[in-house]
Amino acid sequence: MNPKQHTPIADLDAKIDIIDHLNDDHQTELLAIAQAHGHTDAAIAKLLDIFVEGCYLTVYQSTHTTATQVWIPFVLRGDLEEQILYLAHSAMVKQGKSLHHNQKQYFEVLGQTMVTPHMLRLYLKTDKPLPPNAPGFAWLFSLKVLNATPDAPSEANGLIQRLFQRIFLRVLPHLSQQRREKIMYSMDKDMRYYTLRKVEYPEGGEIAWVDVYLHGMTAGGEWAKMLQTGDIIHSTSEYTEATDHLHQGLTLLIADETSLPTVLALLENWHNPIPPVVINVLHDEAEHDYVNQIDIPVGTDMYYIDSKSDSLSQEIIDVIKSLPQIDAVWAALENNLAKKIRKYLREEHGLLGSNNRVKGYWSKR
Repeated sequence: MNPKQHTPIADLDAKIDIIDHLNDDHQTELLAIAQAHGHTDAAIAKLLDIFVEGCYLTVYQSTHTTATQVWIPFVLRGDLEEQILYLAHSAMVKQGKSLHHNQKQYFEVLGQTMVTPHMLRLYLKTDKPLPPNAPGFAWLFSLKVLNATPDAPSEANGLIQRLFQRIFLRVLPHLSQQRREKIMYSMDKDMRYYTLRKVEYPEGGEIAWVDVYLHGMTAGGEWAKMLQTGDIIHSTSEYTEATDHLHQGLTLLIADETSLPTVLALLENWHNPIPPVVINVLHDEAEHDYVNQIDIPVGTDMYYIDSKSDSLSQEIIDVIKSLPQIDAVWAALENNLAKKIRKYLREEHGLLGSNNRVKGYWSKR
C-alpha cells in the first residue's frame, strides 16, 4: 500500500518514541505479528512506520535476505502502542504461545536488609539458574506471598489459560479505550518489575539480590517490607535490558532511585575502555551512600541532582550541554521526564534508535 493513502500521526515525537521502544524491547512480539500475517518463515521483524490506520513492518527471512515491507491494519482504536501490542498478543495466542512466555518462577525469601534509609535489599533463592553479569535483568513479581511452591501446572491448566486468552482478546476490540485501560490496570495493579542487582555465589548455591526503593506507602514497597525469611514469592515474566550499545564511545547513564540498581550493575561490569558519565537524580542525599558502595570505573564523572527541583529536566539538560559529544545513553526515569530528555538527545545530539535508550520506569499518579 502507498503510505500517502494513510493518515500521518500528528505527534511525531510520540511516534518515534514508540517505534524505538517496540524495536528495542518487543522483538518477539513484532516477529509474531509478521508470522501471523503470512510471513511464517520470518526471522526478524522491525517496526518501520506507524499511521492512524495501521503500521508497516520490515520483515527479513534471515539476516542476509532482502527486506520485505508489510502493511498491518489496526484492529483497535486508541493508544498506538496498545494497538500494536494487541496485534502481537493476538498473533501469539493464535500460534499457541503464552503471553508470559511460560516464564513463571518461584523464589524463597532468605532475608532482607536496609542498605540505605530508602533502599531495601531482598535476598532470594530460586531453583532456576540466575543470569550472571546481566545489568538490568528484571522479574515481574506478583505482590503476593504463597504458602509453598506449587506443583507444575497440568496440561489442562495450560489449555484453560490459552482459551481464556483467546476469549479475552476477542472481547477487547468491542470495549471502549477507557474500559480497556481500566481492565488492564486491574490486571497489572498487583504486579511490579524489580531488578536483579547482583548474584552472590556462596558455597553450593546462588543468591539473588533484588533492591526495592521505598518511597511512601506504595503497594510494591509495603509488600517488600512485609516479606519474611521462608516466604515463597513468584514472578510471571522476566525482562533482559539491552546494554551492548554502551560498550564503545563516550556514554551517559542517568538514573533515579528506581533505576540505580541497573546503573550499579553496569558500573560493576563495565566493558567500555572509556569511563562513563553518570547523572544521579536523587530525592535524598542519604541515597548517595548506595552509589558509594561499589568501586566505580576509574575516571567516571559523577553528577548529583536533587529530584525535588522545580526545573529538573533543565538541570539535567544543562549537565549534558557541558559534556563532550555523547555517543550512547542509557537512562530510566519518571515517564514524562524521560520523554523530555529523550527528545532533547534526539534533536540536539542526534542520538537515534538504540543509542538513545531513555526509558520511563514509572509514572506520577
